[in-house]
Order: sequence, then C-alpha cells, then structure tokens
Amino acid sequence: MRRLIGTDLFGHRRRATNLIVAGTAVVAVAVVGIGLATSLGDDVSGPGSGSPTPSSSAQSASPRPAVAFPRSGRLDPGFYPLIRQGVQLRFHVPTTDWTSNGEFHLDTGDSAELFFWTGTPEGVNVDPCGHVRGPVIGPDAEKLAAAVASIPGTVVVAGPERVTIGGFPTHRIDLTIPEDTGCSPSEFHLWFERDLGDRYPSGAGHSITVWIIDVDGALIWIDAETSPGTSPESVAAIETIVGSISLEHLLPAGNLEVGRFVNPNTNHVTVEGASYRTGMIGFSVPATGWIGDGDSTIAKGGARIVFRGAASNRCGPNLDCEYLPDRIYADPCTGQLGSDTGTSTVDVATALTAIPGVEATEPMRVRVNMRAASLVTLTVREDAACDEGPFHLWFDESDGPRTATAPGDTLRIWIIDHQFGFRIWIEAETPKDTSPGLIQEIERIIYSSMDIGG
Repeated sequence: MRRLIGTDLFGHRRRATNLIVAGTAVVAVAVVGIGLATSLGDDVSGPGSGSPTPSSSAQSASPRPAVAFPRSGRLDPGFYPLIRQGVQLRFHVPTTDWTSNGEFHLDTGDSAELFFWTGTPEGVNVDPCGHVRGPVIGPDAEKLAAAVASIPGTVVVAGPERVTIGGFPTHRIDLTIPEDTGCSPSEFHLWFERDLGDRYPSGAGHSITVWIIDVDGALIWIDAETSPGTSPESVAAIETIVGSISLEHLLPAGNLEVGRFVNPNTNHVTVEGASYRTGMIGFSVPATGWIGDGDSTIAKGGARIVFRGAASNRCGPNLDCEYLPDRIYADPCTGQLGSDTGTSTVDVATALTAIPGVEATEPMRVRVNMRAASLVTLTVREDAACDEGPFHLWFDESDGPRTATAPGDTLRIWIIDHQFGFRIWIEAETPKDTSPGLIQEIERIIYSSMDIGG
C-alpha cells in the first residue's frame, strides 16, 4: 500500500475548490419590544433580523455570517451552545419559561430578556434622545463599561464592577431607565454597534444589566432587561443563565497551547491554561507540539485525533448529532463494500474488527469522563498493503470512505454513549513508529482532559 497522495498534516484529502466569499445581507426591520434601532433611521432591529411591522423598511446590510445559537422556539431546561467572537459559550437554561428567536435573543412571558450580541458595541450615545453617538471606543472592556455608566438620563444602580464569568474577567453595570428621560423609550438610544444598530429600552422604569466579558482580548457583550412586572423567578433565572456560562476557544488552525484540567473525571471540568472545543467535545493538551486544523482534528508527530459528530449541545430529530459508519469494506484494496455496521454501539465496534487485512482487539467497554464507551483498536497489517490506491476501512454516506494513511498504522476508536441518546466518535491514528510518550499524550487527552458537553 502506498502513502496517500494529496493528504495534509491531518490526513485530509485535498480537493480543488473554488470559493466565492460574499457578504450575508441582513435586513434591518422593526421588531416590537426588542430594543435596538438602526443607525440609519428610526426603524428597529435586533443583532440580526426580526419580524417586520407594516412600517418597516430595509436599512442596512451586514457581512456577518450565521452564528450558532439555540434554534428558535421554546427551550427545554438544559445546556445550550453559542458561538461569539471565535469562542464557544455554553449556558444552562434552568426552567421551561425561555424562548429563543434563533439568532441572538432569549425571553420569557413576563418581560425578562437576554441579548447575546453578535458583535461588540463600540460606544454609547452622549445624547440618547437626540441619537448623538459618542466616539468609538474600541475593544477596551474597562473603557466601554465606564462609558455605559456615563450615559445621560440613566440611573446607575451598581457598577461598573469586576466579576468573573467562565473564568474570564468581566465588567458588570446595572442601570435603570427612569420615567422622565425626555423622550419615549424607543427613542432613547443607549449603545451602538456599526452594523447592528443602537440599543434602546423596551420601556420606562426597566432595569438593564450589561456584562462585558474579556476572553483574551475578544470582547463578548451580553445584556439583560427586566420590567417592574418581571417575576423574581425570572430575574433569578437571568442570573443563573449568565452565571452558568462556560467559555472555550474553538479549535484554531495552528499551534495549541498547553492546558491542564483541574477537576478531571467529572461531567463539567474546569481548566487552567488553554482549553479548546470542537462540537460537544472540550479538551486541553498535555504537551507542546499539537496543531489544530481549525475544525475537528489535532495532530502531532504523524499522529492525529479526529473528533467526529455531535456538532450541537442540543440534539433533536432534525439534527444529525452523531457520526457512525454505515458499512465496512469487504475488499479494502478494490473498494468493494461489505456488511452493514449495525446500529448499537457494540454492533458498530464489533463490525470494525471484521475488516479484512487488519489486526483488531475485541471491543472493550470503557468510560470516558463518566460516559460509557466502546474502544476498539485496529492495526493495518503491512502484508495487506495495496499495490495501487489506498487501503479502505469503512464507508459513511455523509463523509465517504475512510482510508488508512500507511501500512502499520494503528487506529484507536472510542464510540461514546451520550445521555441525549446519540453517540460521539473519536478516532486516534498513529504510525507504526509512534513513541510510547506520544501514545500516552493521546490517552491523557481522551481519559483525563475531556469534557463531553450536555
């Protein structure tokens, strides 16, 4: 068998691709009860788009692509993912009262609202009723917090104060909007972002809390609003949601920093130093030299780990939350497909051991951070090398064939049973000359440095 031609450091097959990059148009329209106004007129928009009123009109376009957010509709209690500024957040919704607009906004039926800005506001209005914007401040959390606390016509209840969210420094400011602002609430503009517009309160007498989280220089802006009629339970739920936020860098393309989990072998782990997340898998690396591909694979010294499936922290009937191969190959060299892998975790693991030309261990039942899993180890025999073309292992309808990189390679495959009823697939491929130390690093990543979301 020959080493695959046209693979990169991570074993990805290279394909010629023509890319056309275009801005995503976001039409700014009036949204009743959501306090943001465009900079080009008096119509209202949230950080994205909303439901139009008869008087709405197109105002602006934004180049921002779609970002992950809980899909629209009523939310069940549980953990939900969110991507902002290249960072994956995860927060916990404690009750059944919350509804998502699918883009940036959560609310209850008693006027409790949470806004997760897709961009970071750049300044405040120095004349809220006159819509006069102050200078652009830029990505400085302390200066932005001070500016929020200085908006004329607002009452600062608390702050700015330094708090911590998800292990990162945060500036918090609590405001109220008095009855005598001099203009209607929808005309009382607070802070602004050039593409998203101006924030305004939904009503006089409302309370607004702002959190500006500084994640190594990337600022994440969250604000909440309540009315005098909002129940104490909803007010407490806002604090619970914000307090539950965890933040991890999405897997970058490039060198990964070393991190160390402080509290391993629990469902939700804490970390010192760097941590990364790809889908529902959060992990740190125990030593230097690991490189990320910006998506789902990390590599070092010819070895690589691929985290497959589980792209969302909440999985429903319309989301494909798992990767499981459909069939193994009956003839790995000719690409002739063989039997189905089955549907259960044990069935799939057992089917992999039947691939011709590999030495396989019997599937082992193990635990990966409190989750039951099946582990199977496959080594491609050197005498099974193909004269031409790659050695085929298994086939998946979505991803196509999985091939081995070279004869003698060993694949360790963990199929993890998740509490939401789907499986998470992790595979580590190592060349035959991989050092014991690098294999130990892989095992440390899997067994002591893994946080499986949910």
